[in-house]
Amino acid sequence: SVCVWAFFLGGGGGNAVNTGKKKSLMFSSSDASVVQVSFPGAQTSVLDSLNRQREDGSLCDLSIHVQGQVFKAHRCVLAASSPYFHDQVSDLLSCGGV
Repeated sequence: SVCVWAFFLGGGGGNAVNTGKKKSLMFSSSDASVVQVSFPGAQTSVLDSLNRQREDGSLCDLSIHVQGQVFKAHRCVLAASSPYFHDQVSDLLSCGGV
């Protein structure tokens, strides 16, 4: 899949509009020009980078303890990957625990 980024040139804000193509998102505004830039493979690249960070313990903001082992993680990745972890991380945030 292709990751698409849209940048505004000009002064106005815009509304997000789903183009219906490859699940991309395009932003438009009547008073701003739009530049659309595609990054093929960006999703894989981002996930690979997040995994390397996790393996290195870099920028991890959560630790999971299982049977004496500690697994460092990115809470946003856990929350996005699992409804269970989404609920657990949301509960921690609402209580001020993380």
